[in-house]
Amino acid sequence: MKTPFFNNQQCNVVITLLSFQNDANDLLDFEHKKFEKRTLVIRKAQQDGILFLVKTQGLYNLIAKDDLEKYLIENPSSLVCLKLSWANEKCTVSSPFEDGRDGPKCSNIISDQLWRRIYGRLNGCHAVPMTLKEGDRIQLGRVGLVVRYLAQRKLNSLSHLQNLITEDSLTINDSELEPESTHVIDTQQVESLQENDPKVCRICLCDDDSSGPLVVPCKCKGSMRYVHLECIRTWIKGRLKMFDCDGTPSMSFFLHKLECELCGEQYPSYIDIDNKETDFMGLDQPDPPFAVLQLDNSSDAGCFIISLNKKPSLIGRGHDCDVRLADISVSRLHAMLYFSRGHFVIEDKRSKFGTLVENAGNFTFTLEYGIPISIKIDSDLICIAAKPPFFSFLPCCLEAPRRRARFII
Repeated sequence: MKTPFFNNQQCNVVITLLSFQNDANDLLDFEHKKFEKRTLVIRKAQQDGILFLVKTQGLYNLIAKDDLEKYLIENPSSLVCLKLSWANEKCTVSSPFEDGRDGPKCSNIISDQLWRRIYGRLNGCHAVPMTLKEGDRIQLGRVGLVVRYLAQRKLNSLSHLQNLITEDSLTINDSELEPESTHVIDTQQVESLQENDPKVCRICLCDDDSSGPLVVPCKCKGSMRYVHLECIRTWIKGRLKMFDCDGTPSMSFFLHKLECELCGEQYPSYIDIDNKETDFMGLDQPDPPFAVLQLDNSSDAGCFIISLNKKPSLIGRGHDCDVRLADISVSRLHAMLYFSRGHFVIEDKRSKFGTLVENAGNFTFTLEYGIPISIKIDSDLICIAAKPPFFSFLPCCLEAPRRRARFII
């Protein structure tokens, strides 16, 4: 059944503005912060059109497209925040400019506490999950996660992700995320084995080749320099905790920089054996779909490899979460990540500070009945909802159709 969009001639758009005073943590504490609330109602006429939401000296105004240039000349310090467009019986909320001009930093908010703050505690409304795309940044309390890769098909190898971790810059580059275009930055030639050197693996203490060739992956000297390729791969899988206690593959694991515990040298991603480039780590990738989330601005550089093939993945501070974030600002069960109808979706689980998603590049959302859109711009929260006039006495969240699960694309 086609998703019902509203008709221009019958729909009102309600914009609720919440302003608060920023503190050092910049966390959305709806229980203790004092918000100033203001509501704007747009009663749309029959013809199509475009309106811009503009902030001038702390106050928000709706400016028509034809009047925007003149308004900005008269008020040069104004900030153009959002664009609302009506066309083909649909209303869309999008980035203000599409010509490359920089707009304000916007983050979508997923929080039940936000809806209770706007519509009251007795209406039973819930935050609507959101889809993710590569390059988006997820904010959970004070912890940031960057969506580096969303896999719906199998990759050739996970070793190219090791190269991403070792980079100094966290700049998102689509070409880096495709294994076909990943260049080898850490290839290390195998040193030739001298006849007078002891050919003993430092892990299994054997000198045969049943566990693969003996390689020299680090700067250790003497009898500790050699290790079987399969032995070091088994050690790496144990170090990354890729398997549970019963031997089943883990729902998620944390891929971080791997170093030799003896000399401290970082292990390479690929190694040359007999002039042939070979995957050094030999990591078994999860069955798709799976997501790769990289910790942002953290001393623990690395990526979470999260499998969504069998069930959703839980994110939080609790010990039973698949992705554990050891920060007090993260709730014990903060969010849930799952795959539905061809989309990777994140859902807030009634966390204290909510879940924020900063979109990579321009964004466009289509308003639907019962699915309000909430956006954070600086210290302001903007909630936009579509309401028919004859249901104006009901909260927006009570008008949502209950026939199927919904999320914002």
